[in-house]
Amino acid sequence: MKNILAILTVLALFLVSTTAFAAEGPMKLPSGAKPEA
Repeated sequence: MKNILAILTVLALFLVSTTAFAAEGPMKLPSGAKPEA
């Protein structure tokens, strides 16, 4: 049970980080205030 919860937590964090990076990454570089952030 703990393994499943750990895997789900890691996957959730990975998905959140990837979606946040895609939303604030190269796609919004021209309209972003911090291009090198």
